Formats: sequence, structure tokens, C-alpha cells
Amino acid sequence: MAKALDIERPYVNLKTYLEYKKRGIDTLREHEEEITHLEDDKQDNGEDSQ
Repeated sequence: MAKALDIERPYVNLKTYLEYKKRGIDTLREHEEEITHLEDDKQDNGEDSQ
């Protein structure tokens, strides 16, 4: 599907894959508090996660 959409690969080998993954985890850590609150909001609304 990515080929059909002509999307550039974000990594080309293990070294660039590791850098790519670290960028993702850094972003999650930066927004950890916001993410935690989103999960709390979902529980407060009585929504089921299934």
C-alpha cells in the first residue's frame, strides 16, 4: 500500500530504524501527561475500550 501511495520509507537499515523509533518514543514521552489525561477522559465517559 505504501508503494502504491509513493510514500518514502522513514528508514533504510537498522541504524536509521533505531533513530526512527527513538524519535517516536521521544514524542510520546514529551506528551505523556496529555496522553494519560486522554485515557482518563475515556474512562470518565464510561466508554468501553472494546
